[in-house]
Amino acid sequence: MCYRSMPRCGVLLIAMLALSSGARADDEPGRLEVGFVPLSVSYVSAEESLTGIQVPAAGSMFLTGERGLYLQWFATQHLALEPQLSYSGLFADEDEFNSLNASLRLNYLVSGPDRPSLYLYGGGGLLHVSFDDDDSDTNPTAGGGVGFRQPIRSAGSFRVEAGYERMFGDGWDADTFKV
Repeated sequence: MCYRSMPRCGVLLIAMLALSSGARADDEPGRLEVGFVPLSVSYVSAEESLTGIQVPAAGSMFLTGERGLYLQWFATQHLALEPQLSYSGLFADEDEFNSLNASLRLNYLVSGPDRPSLYLYGGGGLLHVSFDDDDSDTNPTAGGGVGFRQPIRSAGSFRVEAGYERMFGDGWDADTFKV
């Protein structure tokens, strides 16, 4: 079950935070931006289709591919590496459902991190789902999209994006379109 792997979740989060290479000036590569996804709207097409709206976005509950927490590391003036992580859990009587979604994506900012910029992104990850009867499944995901990023001072930004993600399952696949 996912709660048994919570130490691994902590190690992953610490590893994400360790990407920092020290304090940098605003116009230098190497700085970090931490954020969360407050709203996600998605359409998932698999054996059955569903539409999901999440406020704040936790992502893996509806298999949307949207991560609730992200860390963006500006590796160069135009490239940013973005580890993302989300956890979802449902608990009812004796039933339990847990999911852990971790991914890594590369963002290309056309105008750089210090000005409003169109950006393209692509990446992949893993979605681990476990049920109360000790049944679990881990599936890879891959996708990409386009977005617009408006910097807010030197430590944050407002982003709007649209994208596509595919989850590869054993004998089935799921397509996700998201905003």
